[in-house]
Amino acid sequence: MRCIKYFLLAFLLVSSSVFAQSNEGIFGSTKKNPFIFTGTIYYFPQGADRLPDFSKLKPVGKIYTPILNVPVRKFSEGFPGVTDRFEWFAILYKGKFYIPKGGNYTFSLLSDDGSKLIIDGKVVIDNGEIHPPQEKVGSVYLKKGIHDIEVPYFQGPRDQVALVLSIIKNDKKQVFDIRKYSLVNLEEKECKVNLTMSSAILFDFNKYDLKPESKIALDQIVEYLKSITYQKIIVEGHTDNIGSYSYNLELSRKRADSVANYLIKKGVSSKSINIVGYGESRPKYPNDTEEHRAKNRRVEIEIIKPCENK
Repeated sequence: MRCIKYFLLAFLLVSSSVFAQSNEGIFGSTKKNPFIFTGTIYYFPQGADRLPDFSKLKPVGKIYTPILNVPVRKFSEGFPGVTDRFEWFAILYKGKFYIPKGGNYTFSLLSDDGSKLIIDGKVVIDNGEIHPPQEKVGSVYLKKGIHDIEVPYFQGPRDQVALVLSIIKNDKKQVFDIRKYSLVNLEEKECKVNLTMSSAILFDFNKYDLKPESKIALDQIVEYLKSITYQKIIVEGHTDNIGSYSYNLELSRKRADSVANYLIKKGVSSKSINIVGYGESRPKYPNDTEEHRAKNRRVEIEIIKPCENK
């Protein structure tokens, strides 16, 4: 029980500064970001040899991370910023991600001890029993659109710990970074937060009516807004440079209107929201390729927070 208490304390001690510098080698941070992996921490029954039924366990905390990248390490190495040694814990990571193009996707999952990769309720990789560091590979067909991802994980007895989720493209393996596929990208700055969503998630081409699946992303934003203190929200519409300047300006405004109206419908005060359409005037990338134009077609939400330094 003593080492379990140390473990939970360690999670609470992982500092935001360490997390901001590098996500490698840590299971997560307590700095809230619901648009990446959310990991729910559990005490794990000592002596168990496989993944637990998480519904029967009591959660003891939450952490957040864009990647699962804890390479194989000895217990004696600890974690960044933490010196204690731990065992018998479990984490259930959950998230949502967007696939812009349907196709077969291949993942690898390395863990010590057990883990699984579950997408849309289907087990893609089963690495779930107690074992030394072990890697397994699995493939799944994913259609264009939004998908649910889960990675349940547990660490049993010492002496090693590991958890690495990777995606394999063109025979090259790289750590799966959910930010590259996220529904909402969060960037926190002094006194404000910027949330960015691709127009492909929200609207059909040249349309401004919200797609049904877009409400999944917008509901995430509503829940996030409920959890923070803010003074003002600015909803901005942006387009690429295809079409006339005046057409793009109007389209961007109508798209910003659609997003703002949804937030208001879900309980966000209309008095706190300003709406702006920028059209093609504020590209993030040169409009020289379809990939860049797609990134320029976006809606940004700027959240103005009380500034502690003022």
